[in-house]
Amino acid sequence: MNRPLLLAAGALTLLLPACSFNVDVPKPVTIDVNMKVDVTNHNAPTPPAPATAAQTQAAAAESHTNLEGQVQTLKNSRLIGEANDGTLAVRELPAGKLPTGEDYPTYVKRIIDEENRARKTLNAQDSLSKGVPLQTIDTEAANRLREVAYPGEWLQNTDGTWKQK
Repeated sequence: MNRPLLLAAGALTLLLPACSFNVDVPKPVTIDVNMKVDVTNHNAPTPPAPATAAQTQAAAAESHTNLEGQVQTLKNSRLIGEANDGTLAVRELPAGKLPTGEDYPTYVKRIIDEENRARKTLNAQDSLSKGVPLQTIDTEAANRLREVAYPGEWLQNTDGTWKQK
């Protein structure tokens, strides 16, 4: 039984080398690989979509509402006042730090900047919806804010001088 198996193995050994062949080509074969690789981070947050006018106005109104208490406290401290263009302006910057560690002057400027940004956004939207120039809306807002100011608050006159109500 071992003999036929040896004969078969010997025959295969003789046949296999006869199956190999060589191919002659005039020049070497080159493979040109051009690839475009896009790297994406699936864990990165997607950027928010641009805000619509309604979303911008709602955010400005919310910011204005959230800052009302802080703005009034700064007005009551006589540190800020209502400028003649409908924005807030610094009257005096005190030294010191808040319990949170933030510099008091930095805090005052931050609150004024946030409130003025909200006011400008709301006034611009009001101007667009009414079809009135922004300057007119700003002037109306400044007049309205002067009327509702509490006694002792600083108000800027149209000539740029300051007085207390």
